[in-house]
Amino acid sequence: MYRFILFVGMMLLFQVGQAQTCQIQPIGKILQTFAEGEPALNAVINPTSVTEDQSGNIYFIDRANLRVRRLSPDGTLNTVAGNGLSGWSGDSGPARQARINPVSIAVSPEGVLYVADDTNRIRKVGEDGRIITVAGTGVAAFNYEDGNGPLIHLNDPTGLFYGHDGNLYFADRGNNRVRKLTPEGTVHTVAGSIRSGTTLSPEGWVIPSEDEGDGGPANMAYVPSPQAVFQLPDGRLVINDYRFGDRIRVIELDGTIRLIFRSFDLTNVRMSSSGELYMAMQGNSGIQLYRISLDGEMEATSSWPVSLLTSNAESVMGTDFYFLSGDRLIVPRTFRVGFQGQGIDSTLTPGGLWIASSGGASQRIAGKRLTLDPVIEGPASATYLPSRKIVTRADGGVYLLTDDAVYLVDRNQQVRRVFGGGTDAGDPEGKNPVNLRARVLDLTVTGTDEFIVATGTPDVSFLRVAANQARQVRAQNGEVVRIQIPQVPDHHFIEYGMDGTLYVLQSSGGITETVVHTIRTNGQKNQYQAWRLKFPVRMPDGKIIASSVAGFVHYQLTPTGMGERMHLLDGIPHTRLSFSGNQIYVSPEKETPSLDLLKRNISGTTWEKLSLSQFSTGPSWIGDFVGAGPDGALILSDMKPNLWMITNPAGCSLSAGPVVKAGNLINSANYANPDTIAPGQIVSLFGENLGPADGHGMYLDKFVNWMPPPEHFPGLALGFIHQGTLYSYNSSLIYGNSTQMNVQAPFQVLDADRTYSAYLTWNGVMIPYPTSVSLKAANPGLFVVGGQKDGQGAILNQDGTANSPANPAPVGSFVALFATGMGRYDQEQQAGNISPQYPLPRVKANVAVTIGGQPAHVDYAGGAPGLTTGLTQINVLVPDGISGPELEVELLVDGVSTSGTQRVTMAVQ
Repeated sequence: MYRFILFVGMMLLFQVGQAQTCQIQPIGKILQTFAEGEPALNAVINPTSVTEDQSGNIYFIDRANLRVRRLSPDGTLNTVAGNGLSGWSGDSGPARQARINPVSIAVSPEGVLYVADDTNRIRKVGEDGRIITVAGTGVAAFNYEDGNGPLIHLNDPTGLFYGHDGNLYFADRGNNRVRKLTPEGTVHTVAGSIRSGTTLSPEGWVIPSEDEGDGGPANMAYVPSPQAVFQLPDGRLVINDYRFGDRIRVIELDGTIRLIFRSFDLTNVRMSSSGELYMAMQGNSGIQLYRISLDGEMEATSSWPVSLLTSNAESVMGTDFYFLSGDRLIVPRTFRVGFQGQGIDSTLTPGGLWIASSGGASQRIAGKRLTLDPVIEGPASATYLPSRKIVTRADGGVYLLTDDAVYLVDRNQQVRRVFGGGTDAGDPEGKNPVNLRARVLDLTVTGTDEFIVATGTPDVSFLRVAANQARQVRAQNGEVVRIQIPQVPDHHFIEYGMDGTLYVLQSSGGITETVVHTIRTNGQKNQYQAWRLKFPVRMPDGKIIASSVAGFVHYQLTPTGMGERMHLLDGIPHTRLSFSGNQIYVSPEKETPSLDLLKRNISGTTWEKLSLSQFSTGPSWIGDFVGAGPDGALILSDMKPNLWMITNPAGCSLSAGPVVKAGNLINSANYANPDTIAPGQIVSLFGENLGPADGHGMYLDKFVNWMPPPEHFPGLALGFIHQGTLYSYNSSLIYGNSTQMNVQAPFQVLDADRTYSAYLTWNGVMIPYPTSVSLKAANPGLFVVGGQKDGQGAILNQDGTANSPANPAPVGSFVALFATGMGRYDQEQQAGNISPQYPLPRVKANVAVTIGGQPAHVDYAGGAPGLTTGLTQINVLVPDGISGPELEVELLVDGVSTSGTQRVTMAVQ
C-alpha cells in the first residue's frame, strides 16, 4: 500500500507562483602553482584516482583544485574537466567550465573520460570536450535496479572501471550494489540487492546473517559498501566490499558470486593490466603489496622499488596505488611541506605522482614540492612572503609573522625585518629588536612604527617595539609581565585598545571560561574571567571586543571586567572581522577556492557581497581575508603563499543580501498562520534576494541528508534560537529562488507554545527575522496540485495515479494525501533527511480526515518513504455514499483543522 508514494516526487508542489572597477595588485613575489599547459613537475597538485588511455596519457583527480587533469607523454599537464569550484553545473557545455566534485575516474580506449561525482552522478566528457550526465539524478537514493541512466538514483558512486566489453562498471556504494552503464546509456545491477545481511532473533534483536548470497546469483546477494570493481580478461568481475573487514569476491560468467579473500588489514585492491589482483597492507614505513589468486592465496611481492612504497625525507607514502599499462606502478604521495620554520596553513597539502616499472627505479613525474627560502629584505617583488599571521597597520603597511621573526611590508612595497630572526637569546631590554632570538606568538599594533609582540611559551612575555628598541612590558611593581599559556592559540589572542590597555585572552582549563588579562599603560595589571570569549578585535572607536565561542555574539572588554554586549555586531562570525572607516568586512567560511567578502555599514543591517572571483589567478586553496586599511584597500592571502591588495573595493561587483519582513514566514501547504510553525514543518519564507532568480532545489548527500545545491554554497538557511539561549536549530533548504525559500523546520525545537527568534544565515552571517516565531504542536496544511493554496489536492489514487475530476478515486479504495505541520513522529527524525521505509515513522498526534463531510478511516499517517521527513503521507479509505468531482477534504490533527485556512478537494466516483 505504501509503495505508490514515490510518484509524489513528480507532483511536488514546492513552487509558487559602478563606474570605476576595483583592481588587484600582488604584494611580493607570486608563487604560481597551477602550471596549465606546462611541465607537470611545476604544478602543485593533490592527486588521486589515476588511470590512463591507450595513447599513454595519464589522468588523475586533482582534489585540491577540484579538477580532472591529463598528464601527456611529453610531461605537460592540462585540465580535462572542472573549473575549480565545488558543485554540479555545466552539463552540455565545455567540461573545463563545469563545476565538479570528482571522486573516481575511468577512461575508455578512445579517451572518453567518465567521472563519478560527489553529487551522486556519473558524468562523461566526450572527445569534443563537452560534459554530460550519463547516470544519476543527483538524489542519493534508490529507485530501480535497471533503467535509463539519468533517471536512476545513485548513492555515492565510486570505483569506476571501463571494461573491455564496453560497459562502465562502478560501485553504487550507498545502495550496496555494483552496477554497469552500457554503451546505450542504461544502468543495470550486476551485484547486490535488497538483502540486508541481517536477521531477527526470536527476541527481536537484529543479528548478522550468515547467508549473504555467496554461491547464488550476484544480483540477489548482500554486497555491503562496495569500493571497487574490476573486469578480468576472461570477462569475470572482481569486487571489493566491506563486511567486518574488506573482502574480495568474484562474479562468475554465469552470474554467481563467491568470496575468495577477507582481511582486516587490507587497504586497497587493484588489478594490473595483465589481470592480476593486488592488495596493499600498511606497514611501519609504507605499504606492502600482495598478489591474490582467484583461489584466495596471498603472496608478498617486492617487484617495485622499496623507495616507491615507503615514506622518506621528501614525501609521505599513503595507502593508494594504481597500475598502468605494462604493469607499471604509479602512486600518489604527499610532500613534506617545508618553509624553513615559517609556518604554513595546514590546508596546503601538495602531492605528487611517482612511477616505476617492475624491477626499475622510481621517479617523480608530477607535482612540485613547496620549499621556499626565507623572506628577503628589499623590494617585495623579489621575495615570497610566507607567514603564520598577517596584521595590517594604520598607514596600510602589513606585518608578517613567522615562527621566529616579524617583517614589515610598507606601502612602498619594501620589506624589512623589524623583530626577531637574530641570535641574541638574553635579556631583550633596550636591545635592537632584529638582533633578538624569540618565538613569535602574536602581535598587536599600538601606533605607526610601534607594536607589541607576544613571545615565548609556555611563559609568554610581551615586548613593546619602537624606534629600533625593545622594551619589556612591566607591571606597576617593575616586574616583567609573564602569563603562562601552555598552548599556542590558533588565532591572535592579544589586542591593544586606544585607552592604552593591552588585552590578553587565555583559555582556562574548562571549556566555558576565558581569563582576560589586562595591562594598563601605567603598569596596572588585572585579570577577570569571562564566559567563552575569544578573537579580540579593535573597533574604529578604539573599543576592544571579543566574541563568544559560538561566534555570533560580541562583548566589549574593559580594563576591569566584561562590558556591554555589542548588539550592532550580532550575527557576525568571529573570524576574519575587520573595519575600514564605517564599514564592517567579513570573510565567510566556505569550501571552494573562490573568495567572497561581505560588507555593511557599521550602523546598518543590510549586507552586500563582494565577489572577487574575477581575480582568480588559477586554482588555489581557500582564500583568506587579512584585513582592511584606512583607505578601504583590502589585504588578501591565497595561502600559496601569495598576498594581494584590492584597491577601490567599492567598484567590485556587488550582490545585495536578503531582505524579509514580518509575517512572511508561512506554512508551505496552505500559506496560513504567519510566523507559526510545528516541529518538522515545511515553511515558506518570502522576501528579496533570497537566492538565484532561476531557483534551485535540494539534493541528498551520501549520508542521506538533504543539502543545498553546492553551486550556491553557502547559500541561504533559516534558523531558530530559543529566546534567552544561544542554542540554534538550522532548517534545511528544499527549494529557493530570489523571492521565496521553502525549508523544513527542525524537529529539535524544545516545546510547543513557546516563541523563538528566527534568523537567516547568509554566507556565514546571521540576519535577524523581524519578529518572533511561535511554535505549536500541530499546524497542519494539505498540499494542493500546482502549489496553490486551494483546489484539487495533491492526492494519489490506489493505483498510483494522480487524483483529479478526470481520474476519480473509487469508493472503498485507498488514497494518499500529503501534508505538513503534523508535528513529531513516534520515532526520532532529523529535519533534512528522507523518511525511512523501515520502520515507518508515524505521527504521534491523533489524525482524522473527512471527505465530503463523511469520516474517512485513516489507515496510516506518517513519513513518506524516500521523501523529506517534513512531508507526511496520510492513507485513508474513501467512505461509502459519496461521489463528486470536488468533494472537500478536511484534515484534523489533535483537533486543529485545515478547513479554516484552505479549501482542498478531491474527486470520487
